[in-house]
Amino acid sequence: GAWADYFADRPPVLVVRVTPKMVEGFWKRLAREAARTQGAALPAFKDFKTDFLRLRMFCSGEEVTPIHPFVLEHRVSEKDVIREGLYVFDPDAFGPECGGVTLSLYSERASEKADTVTIDPKVIDQIWQDFAPWRTAR
Repeated sequence: GAWADYFADRPPVLVVRVTPKMVEGFWKRLAREAARTQGAALPAFKDFKTDFLRLRMFCSGEEVTPIHPFVLEHRVSEKDVIREGLYVFDPDAFGPECGGVTLSLYSERASEKADTVTIDPKVIDQIWQDFAPWRTAR
């Protein structure tokens, strides 16, 4: 997005952006399939499934505290708001020494149940290498 200008003159940070899932409801899919039988090829009518509540990042099972956890609200209609997360982390908070990096994502609908995502070690290595020039310059 347009975040590059905001971060351009700041110290290097790792930003994790979390957006809600989009799904097509049963009745919308049924209507789309009915239209297809009449020759109309319509795209999926997707809506946001739930809103973002919070994120927790773990390095080798230890929680990494974000520098700043932003929760952004986007108004899509007069009464509907979509929330997404923009979490800022210190790039030295995790790296190759982590046995594994996992993200626990929480939604407003299921505030105590996390969707857990394990980050591929290759991605962690790439991020570590991307910040190498900054670490060397310090």
